[in-house]
Amino acid sequence: MQILRHSKIAVTMEVYTHVPSEATRKALRKLGRQLGGA
Repeated sequence: MQILRHSKIAVTMEVYTHVPSEATRKALRKLGRQLGGA
């Protein structure tokens, strides 16, 4: 979220969760938590 300059983690997740790979979604959730998201 911070790296991509999105104002909210929800924006980042909305943009990137369309990716069909569960591994990708899991990695993005972990990244979001590490960056201070919900």
